[in-house]
Amino acid sequence: MRVSDLAYPAPRPRRPIWPWILGGSILLTLVIVAGAIVAVTAFLSAGAGAKRTVLDYDRAYETLDCPLVVSAVTTHFQESYLGDPFDCADWKDAAAQFTVDGVYEYSVVIISAREFGDTAEVRSIETDSTFDEAAVYHLTYSLVRESGHWLIDDVTDDDAN
Repeated sequence: MRVSDLAYPAPRPRRPIWPWILGGSILLTLVIVAGAIVAVTAFLSAGAGAKRTVLDYDRAYETLDCPLVVSAVTTHFQESYLGDPFDCADWKDAAAQFTVDGVYEYSVVIISAREFGDTAEVRSIETDSTFDEAAVYHLTYSLVRESGHWLIDDVTDDDAN
């Protein structure tokens, strides 16, 4: 052994950096995937309550469920579109016209829903097949939140504008 070997200790072996790079890459990938899942979930659930109300309104017609239609719309909507004064028996007679031989011949497809605080807008494409030739409507429902529940307050036919 030489004297010079005692004066200077041997350098520590260097640890490889690749495990840190690999670990960091995996962690970054997991964060990106989690963020994408959160973003997609938020996008798909946007307007979910308002969408549900419009679909409940349609289901009320399909099942001739007067309490369901009343729970989905404001008093203003009832008076403007369903009869002033609103009467369940008259509404059921009108709703029954959307069936042919007991089969509900009306479909609703929600194409977008946006919420703006206590108001919302739901756009749909609706097909009425009760006649010889199906009629297609592009509708926009305006909803308001009352006591924590979404209610349809107005509807406009986008094709009429």
